Amino acid sequence: YRAACQAGQTRLLFTSSTAVYAESAGWLDESSPANADTFSAQVLRRAELMTQEVGGSVLRLGGIYGPDRASLIGRIQRGEISAESAPTRFTNRIHRDDVAGALLHLCELPRVQPLYVGVDEDPAPLADVVRWLETQLSMRGQLRAEPTAPPVAASRARRVASKRCSSQLLRAEGYSFRFPTFREGYAALLPSSSTDGA
Repeated sequence: YRAACQAGQTRLLFTSSTAVYAESAGWLDESSPANADTFSAQVLRRAELMTQEVGGSVLRLGGIYGPDRASLIGRIQRGEISAESAPTRFTNRIHRDDVAGALLHLCELPRVQPLYVGVDEDPAPLADVVRWLETQLSMRGQLRAEPTAPPVAASRARRVASKRCSSQLLRAEGYSFRFPTFREGYAALLPSSSTDGA
């Protein structure tokens, strides 16, 4: 950081994770407590504080997906997960290109806040994401395997906690998502037909 300052680069950005938030039934944003008790969350939280202590800014990212980061599609095609077996918990994600776009946007702002949440505009239950992908893969002739994972029992599904993270602050400060929801993001990753590969 000192070397960067000496070179005239005075903005420090640290990419953290929404994993620092404990599970919650409601919405989470920059004002929500970061009180997850896992070892990795505690390490990230310490790094966040160190960044902010020297005037840097933190971008807490949801699950990153994109080219070469689309394992969920393969799991569906292999029958390892289905809409019936997927948990109903909310999930938060951001496309790889929007990670880069958000970081560039923050670098170009005249002033930044100490903390931003970096997720797309539609935190969705994993079961809904899988169901949408199943439909898209079926339309393209790429849903090749019958599901092998057992359905999630209703009692178990109710016990699975969720958290929904909001990127309202990032958007309020001018960032426009290239892939505002998982639908646009995953649509760009799906070949148009079974003859296109995969």
